[in-house]
Amino acid sequence: MASGLDDRLREIEAALGVELPTDYRDFVATSGTVERDFGGSYLSLWGVDDIVKLNRGYEMGDMFPGLVLIGSDGGGEGVGFDFRSSPPSVVLVNFVSSGWHEAVLQAETFAEFVAQREAGLAYKFDE
Repeated sequence: MASGLDDRLREIEAALGVELPTDYRDFVATSGTVERDFGGSYLSLWGVDDIVKLNRGYEMGDMFPGLVLIGSDGGGEGVGFDFRSSPPSVVLVNFVSSGWHEAVLQAETFAEFVAQREAGLAYKFDE
């Protein structure tokens, strides 16, 4: 991984108090940001320079302790990691949700989440 990117990812981890999953770090190193329609779902993964700023801007930490947003579905849903589990799972949360009870598990790992998108699978909006 390029030293500058690795440094930036460590800054994100320090600012948000988490350790980003290896599969996510590897994806960012090879693919960077993503903003496209996968057939069954649209995905916008934020760039590393935006993650801390957008997580602080959305102010979801009070209702979702342990949530780190990494992007969105291009609409009203945020895509994020649930750091209450290890490794963190990938969840979908509405930007106006009132808490974890409204989060919907998408995948146990980031790699599984990406494989779902690449297969054209739609997001799950309820359990």
